Amino acid sequence: MIVTAWIVGVAAALLVLLSIGLALFSAWTARRVEKLLPPPGRFIDVDGATLHYLDEGSGPPLLLIHGLAGQTRVFTHSLLDRLTSEHRVIILDRPGSGYSTRPARASAAVSAQAATIARFIEAIGVEQPLVVGHRCCGDWQSDRRYCAASSPGHRQFRCRSPTAILCSMWLSAPTRSRPITRRAAADC
Repeated sequence: MIVTAWIVGVAAALLVLLSIGLALFSAWTARRVEKLLPPPGRFIDVDGATLHYLDEGSGPPLLLIHGLAGQTRVFTHSLLDRLTSEHRVIILDRPGSGYSTRPARASAAVSAQAATIARFIEAIGVEQPLVVGHRCCGDWQSDRRYCAASSPGHRQFRCRSPTAILCSMWLSAPTRSRPITRRAAADC
């Protein structure tokens, strides 16, 4: 009996030490990654959340919103440079994603995030941006629901799927090849 209690005690202590070690390793790794990949944009406080965003280019405003488990680099990799020549491009890390924070008690529901994003748009002074949703908002029905939640009581935002935006980009550049699927062409 004493041997069993001793084994259980040692196993519990090892489990606690392992958990502490993993937590410290995770924090150390996060700090190293943040040093190697500093936030490329600016920060603004909205509804208790600190939101990270990029704001580049000039022209009609585009607001690019990544999907779940995404962040601003989803759009900066290949898309940002192609859009900033004709548009003001605003790329937002959703509350609780990327470099943005979300208050501990704040809801992570799409409707709550949409309300925060609507106030973000007002805070940076953008009028009628074209909202482009990726993955989370990648189909037309989700786009409409997200936009409706973002602008209760007024039609401030226009939404399109990323497929339609890319399709519009390709159609506006007739000298480039146009790998457009039938569905994407129909979205345009």
